[in-house]
Amino acid sequence: MRPRARTSLPAIARAAFFAAGIAALAAPAARAEDVPALAAAVRAYAGPVTKFAYAFTDLNGDRVADAVVLLTDREYCGSEGCALLVLQGTAAGFTVISKSTLANQPVKVSAEAHQGWRTLLVWVKGGAAPPHFVRLRYAAGHYPADAGRQPAARADLGATAKTLFFALGPAP
Repeated sequence: MRPRARTSLPAIARAAFFAAGIAALAAPAARAEDVPALAAAVRAYAGPVTKFAYAFTDLNGDRVADAVVLLTDREYCGSEGCALLVLQGTAAGFTVISKSTLANQPVKVSAEAHQGWRTLLVWVKGGAAPPHFVRLRYAAGHYPADAGRQPAARADLGATAKTLFFALGPAP
């Protein structure tokens, strides 16, 4: 007869922490008016015929859907990535709070937060470094402008982060 495997208390605590982190990252339900409001905000910022992909998630814990947007037009993309916008959701629509360059999918939302906003993990490629995730940490009212110059994300952040699934923005 084989002895029963023991589960250590730290493993149980880690599992509970992981489950709580995932629950905290659950995206609020997008309202029917969110996509047109998001499209209006993105196009006001980037141009009336700009193509984009988006994902809704609550980045600041206010239970209102915020948006992470990749601008996919040639004007906003290069060989190393595209522009990434973060828009804060409000009752009146969406407001652009930051633009970061050189971003690619996948984009993940970490359980880590700084100044009340979740840390984003963004895939970067190109240049001398191999492709990897970097950490975009919110500070002073925005996320960093150049994803390619940010520190590599720690493996533990990526392991517990929520991957965002992007949808294509509506045609202009």
